[in-house]
Amino acid sequence: MTDDAPRPLAERPWVAHSVIVWLPMGENWIWTQVADHRRFRPLVLTKRVENLDAFPLDDVGGELVAAYANPWRRVWAKAARSVGAPYPAWRRAIGRHRPVLLHTHFGQAGFDNLALRRRTGVPHVVSVYGADIWRWGRREDWRPRYRRMFQEVDTFVAEGSAMKRRMVELGCPERKVRVSHLGVDLHRIPFRPRQPGDGGEVRCLMAGRAIEKKGMIHGLRAFIRVAQTHPELRLTVMTWGDADYKIRLVDGLRRLAEEHEVADRIEWFGLRPYDEYLRIIRDSHVFLVPSVIAENGDAEGGAPVTAIEVSASGMPIVGFAHCDIPEVVRDGVSGFLAPERDDDGLADRLAYVVERPGDWLEMGRAGRAWIEAEYNAATSGTRLEAIYDDVLAGTTTESEHDDAT
Repeated sequence: MTDDAPRPLAERPWVAHSVIVWLPMGENWIWTQVADHRRFRPLVLTKRVENLDAFPLDDVGGELVAAYANPWRRVWAKAARSVGAPYPAWRRAIGRHRPVLLHTHFGQAGFDNLALRRRTGVPHVVSVYGADIWRWGRREDWRPRYRRMFQEVDTFVAEGSAMKRRMVELGCPERKVRVSHLGVDLHRIPFRPRQPGDGGEVRCLMAGRAIEKKGMIHGLRAFIRVAQTHPELRLTVMTWGDADYKIRLVDGLRRLAEEHEVADRIEWFGLRPYDEYLRIIRDSHVFLVPSVIAENGDAEGGAPVTAIEVSASGMPIVGFAHCDIPEVVRDGVSGFLAPERDDDGLADRLAYVVERPGDWLEMGRAGRAWIEAEYNAATSGTRLEAIYDDVLAGTTTESEHDDAT
C-alpha cells in the first residue's frame, strides 16, 4: 500500500482503461472509476466513441484513443485482430505513454486483451459486471476462454461477494478476485426526505433496461396487487431498448397493466439524460428493484447502480434478495427484500412500506449513510487504486475491505 494523497497530474503514472465503447449513457459507472483517479492518469482505449460531451476525458487529464476513429484505422484494426495482434492505434498510444497497468472493463474484452497484455508486459486487471460472468460464463464456447483468463490475468475486480463467489465457482482462484464496490457521485445526488404527495399520493419507481434480469414483470405484478387496495399508489417505469425482444417485453408490461385496469396510474419513460433521471428520482417515494436470474443465466453483477443512486437520495427500496442487492439494501433498515421471484412476498413488502410513510425518513437516512460509507465514488476510487498498488507490488491477497464483504 502507498500514500493515497492526490498527486499532481504531471507526476501520475498512466493506467490504460480498455472499454469496448466510450461511453454508453447507461454505463456511467465506468466513468466514475476513470474520473476519480487521485494518483493515476487514465488512458482510455476504445473501439469507437459516443457521448464524449457527457464523459470528457480532458476534464480529468486523460486521453482517448479509438481503434475505429476513421475508416482507415478500422481497416487496419480489423486486419490486426484477424491475426491476433493488438489494435495498432492502441499499441502506439501505449508506446507513447507507457502505462504501468492495463485495466479492462468486461470479461469478454478481458479475453480479447490477453494479446495486448502479453505485448506490453504490464499487469492486467479485469473488471466484471454481470452478463459477462453470469451469462457468458456458462456458455460452452466461452468456458475455455475464461479458464485461460483465470490463468493469465493478474487480478479480477467484482462488484460484490455474490459475483466473487460466482467467479470462484467458474474456476478462478479466490486469491485473484477482489471486491470493489461501484461508487456514485454524491455531489450530484442530494439527500431528499420523502413524504407522500398531494392527496397522499405515493409514487413508486422502476428503472432499468428492458431485459429479463431487471424483473420488471415481477415489480408490475406486485404493484398491481397493492394498487387494488391503495388508490393513492402510482408507478413510474423508466425502461429502454430498441431490439425486438426488448420492445416485446415492454409491450407485454403495458398489456398487463391494461388487463388489470391500472394503465392510467402508470407513467412510462425511455432513457433520459442523467439530470432528468435524477429529477425523476427526486419526485419518487419508493424504489422497486425486482431483479432475477434470467432464463439465459444473465443476472445483476453486483447490484444495479440505480439501487445505489436512489438509496443515496434517501428513497426506501423494495426488491428481491438477488446477487449483491443485499449488500446495497440492508433488509429491514434501508429497505425490504423478498426471496427472488416471490411476487406475493414483494407485494407484501411494498404494501408495508407504502402504509408507513412515517418510517421513510429513518430508512432514507440509513440508506444515505450506508452509501456514503461504502459506495461513495471518491471512496471507491481510493479502494480501486489500492488494488492497483497491490497488483503492481505483486500482491494478490485479499484486503480488509474484501474480507468485510
